[in-house]
Amino acid sequence: MVQLKLLAFAPLALAVPFSKRAPQNLNLQGHRGSRGETVEQTMPAWARAFEDGVDTMEGDFGITKDDIAVIWHDEDIQTTKCLDTKPVTADDPLFPYVGKYIANLTLAQIKTLDCGSQHLTGFPLALTSPGTKIQTLTQFFEFTNCVDVSRRLHYNLETKIDPAFPNLTKGPEIFVEKGVEVFKKSGNWKRITHQSFDWRALVYSKQKYSDLTTVALFDDTTIDPQGYPRAEDLPIPGDVSPWLANLKIEDFPGDEPSAQVVYAAQSIGASIISPSYRAYNSGDQSTNDIGEPGFVPFINSTMVNTAHELGLYVIPWTVNGIKNVEWLVDDLGVDGIITDYPGSIARWLKQQEIKTPKPWAQERIDYCLKKYNYGRQ
Repeated sequence: MVQLKLLAFAPLALAVPFSKRAPQNLNLQGHRGSRGETVEQTMPAWARAFEDGVDTMEGDFGITKDDIAVIWHDEDIQTTKCLDTKPVTADDPLFPYVGKYIANLTLAQIKTLDCGSQHLTGFPLALTSPGTKIQTLTQFFEFTNCVDVSRRLHYNLETKIDPAFPNLTKGPEIFVEKGVEVFKKSGNWKRITHQSFDWRALVYSKQKYSDLTTVALFDDTTIDPQGYPRAEDLPIPGDVSPWLANLKIEDFPGDEPSAQVVYAAQSIGASIISPSYRAYNSGDQSTNDIGEPGFVPFINSTMVNTAHELGLYVIPWTVNGIKNVEWLVDDLGVDGIITDYPGSIARWLKQQEIKTPKPWAQERIDYCLKKYNYGRQ
């Protein structure tokens, strides 16, 4: 069990004060690689993000039954994303593996899955890659390092833990330890940020690895003690959100939750806040764009300004509409965007004369895809 210990950190040093900073640079992050254009979190998705030109690869990892970090978003193997092929052994009682939790499957069992053949609902233009496997975190870095010879790519990697249902995954300590083990071996330590909705993992990160930059993820469901379902036997009071490492945001300075949550994130040593751009517990959930009837924003100027006053960066997720990008960048002044369509957002940035990362050489991307068999191993 992680014991919460509030940490005192100096504000993040910036070359130019936030209040005077023009939006000449924006951190462009490819969500799960390039989810809108290829099957998420697969080698082809990372390749497409390289082609689009991103500053940062954003992704998630889980921990298998045999304690291997795998680069995958979900806690379980979902029927909409993966297909069974064959069992590891003829009498394997866990087969079929689709529908099972990663924490209950070995790497060998997970490697039998085809996670590239299905079209994901909501992304009609995304290309499939039949036969693509779930990769280990080590394999992920092997591929990205192959392409990124100059080592200019950054990484924003999430420990995928659900503290409201703690029996579904391994605990935060093992997530951090297994992740850090791979992070350090990859040679990318200084360009990796650790993000999590489960702030227990961020607390543990800072206590054990103070030089690892952490990112506090949250939305309106995770800051509200009653905003998200929880296990009936969860040993956390009903007036405390299980996501915030036992913190109550009302105990922090500020006249409204949008300011208080930033102070709470600062108290655990986060250098970056990463809120949802929209609300999930209010408004019309079929409406995704600012200004449309029924749209309710979650991020606001109070949140962004408070973060900047405290020296924290603000990088909202998952922003796909150009109207939303214009609002977030031009009106609110955020510092980065996490998007399923990095190529489209990169074109908008160029139009606005905002600096964008140079795409990687196609010849090198193709070479590395071929070298690693397009993620089919």
